[in-house]
Amino acid sequence: MGKTLLKVSLFSLIWIGAFIYVSVVLTEISGGGGTMRPSGEIFPEAGEALFWNKGKCSTCHSLGSRGSAERGPNLGVKDAFTEPIEVRSAKRKPGMSAVQYIVESIYEPDVFIVPGFSKLMTPIHLPPIALSDEEIAAVISYLLSESGIEVGAKELQQVARAQAPYKGKSRDLAAASMAPSIRFPEGDPEDGKDTFEEMECFKCHKVAGVKFPVSKDEEEGGVGPDLTGIGDIQTREYLIESIVNPNAVIVGGKGYTTKDGKSKMPEFAESMTVAQLQNLADFLKLLKAPSSGAAPAQPGAGEGK
Repeated sequence: MGKTLLKVSLFSLIWIGAFIYVSVVLTEISGGGGTMRPSGEIFPEAGEALFWNKGKCSTCHSLGSRGSAERGPNLGVKDAFTEPIEVRSAKRKPGMSAVQYIVESIYEPDVFIVPGFSKLMTPIHLPPIALSDEEIAAVISYLLSESGIEVGAKELQQVARAQAPYKGKSRDLAAASMAPSIRFPEGDPEDGKDTFEEMECFKCHKVAGVKFPVSKDEEEGGVGPDLTGIGDIQTREYLIESIVNPNAVIVGGKGYTTKDGKSKMPEFAESMTVAQLQNLADFLKLLKAPSSGAAPAQPGAGEGK
């Protein structure tokens, strides 16, 4: 009798424990529990690490006074950007919430271009960056947090709902649909650095961490966009196109264009061989932005010629 009672008691305790566990899980899923800390890897601290490192967001975007990138809009409050990104985003497109706009701008950055900027951003769920949906949610939670929002289950539910139309799509198929039909053979990055010097690209484009033979009377870079970290955010095909057809995608602002809106970059179709083009593209593809204070991983870094 005593053993039977013990078994019944243990069985009851197991079921009570299971019920409590399921109740807690359902509460988290349904958004209950007030300001509970987001679970898993989707929380602002993880998003911050992704923003400044793996996600390469800081290659194009500054955040307030943090960072110096100017390819894309500042995602904080500074200069012309007088409102936090969450406030600005809510005003961008009628009928679209701030979270919906931020999600769309990440997965489909060309749908709405902020005035004064160009179509430059590569969707970060595709190569070469290829963040997961969860990592993207973490980055968004970081941006919301930097806007003064306390990110909890409610906010993450909003992000998840906005992400829903983009989930479940094959990244490989999406990337393949964007890829050109012509594939260029790989080149030699070291020879590409030599081509960069020979064509005097350094006179218009800065590359942090790589030294070029600039005379005392010449200023390195500034006429064209800074190419530091360009290999992290663009494909090899994009780089090749930018060299042979500089007007295909034009970076706005900073006087990079002529009065008629065309790129100031000269065309190299008649002055560069196919081999030089391949080599130069591979040199640019290896230009990585420093992360976590690490030195740039670039061919010939620190070498003078």
